[in-house]
Amino acid sequence: MAYVHTTSGQIKRRPVYGRSFEEVREKLDVLKTRSAAGMPAHDRRTTVAQFLGQ
Repeated sequence: MAYVHTTSGQIKRRPVYGRSFEEVREKLDVLKTRSAAGMPAHDRRTTVAQFLGQ
């Protein structure tokens, strides 16, 4: 699990699944790197219209 910033401005846990430990580790690294760089993870409650800014 990783704690990441979301598009709604909150910090939430994001579960990561994979077939092997290495695959999960790679996905976690990507999530953490993006969050540290200021790229928020998409919030599940974001609609397409909100995402497109309409």
